[in-house]
Amino acid sequence: MLVLLAHAVSDLLHHPFLGDTGDAATVDAHLTLWVPGTEAGGPSEAVARQAAASLQLTGRPATVKVLRQGGAAGAVTRFLGDEPGHARPADLLVVSSATVADLARGRSDAVFGGVATAAGDAEEALRAARPVAVLAEDELQLAVRPASRVRSGAQLAHELSRRPRAHLVAIEGDAWTKAQLGRLVQRAGVSGRVAYRAYPSGAEAALGLAAGEADVVLAPRSELQAEVAAGHLRVLRWPSRDGVAPRAWTALVEASGLKPGQHARVRDELARLADDPQWRRALRAAGRAVPEAGTARAVRAARAARAARGATAVPRGFFARRVAEATWLQRVTAGLEGG
Repeated sequence: MLVLLAHAVSDLLHHPFLGDTGDAATVDAHLTLWVPGTEAGGPSEAVARQAAASLQLTGRPATVKVLRQGGAAGAVTRFLGDEPGHARPADLLVVSSATVADLARGRSDAVFGGVATAAGDAEEALRAARPVAVLAEDELQLAVRPASRVRSGAQLAHELSRRPRAHLVAIEGDAWTKAQLGRLVQRAGVSGRVAYRAYPSGAEAALGLAAGEADVVLAPRSELQAEVAAGHLRVLRWPSRDGVAPRAWTALVEASGLKPGQHARVRDELARLADDPQWRRALRAAGRAVPEAGTARAVRAARAARAARGATAVPRGFFARRVAEATWLQRVTAGLEGG
């Protein structure tokens, strides 16, 4: 009997997505937040771990695990399989702006057809997926050393438009940040390629700038705040021609084939997390924010409606719009993002 039990435990450990045999309204007591291997150690995993820690404090056991194989496309298609019950009701996939940017870049790959096909399949699955929560947003920032003569993002854009190689930009090296650099360059009317250096993380890019390896850094706010707080960096106002600064985001996707009762329970639990003051304080301390749009009155109304129906304020077609935006960005910034 002990041998059979050991084999069963081993099987569960090696096959993370197994069907659920419980009642329609039942969700396993233990939530598992799965992070694509391409984003392991990055901002999305950090947000997921914050969420798991906050859920633990409210009495909901939750852990974070990494899908090591298959890249972004493999993680999405593996989780959102065609067969109901492929993932447990308590399995949630962490999907971010970096995920959809990776898919858009893979989709445009004309050299390796298999990569483009896999990315396209993952995009299709994601368009139809149901998000249960957008956990956090993270504003993109431009920063320089305190003694830099660059005083604003508008000045930086103007100088790059006149001399594309006037400044070396340190960036977080994910596909989304690279695309945003390309967008910034394009809107500045730069006729050549802007020089940049990609780092494994925004925090490392900030350290590179502080060490004199670059002139400007472009990274999410959460990755820069330690160096900004220490006085090693000065944040630039985002160029007004671009409106508000882009925001990286991190969301949770439910498993495909969930029954109505299972869907409602997962959705309601994440709604309670979004409204938890301790969770909001933890995000603010890390330089992130819970996504809320509109006036204070609209926000209060949205919270009241969410509380009344027990649902998260995730708009319909959230992923469809994000996939379309990433595809558009990849197309218009191709060849412009740096050199």
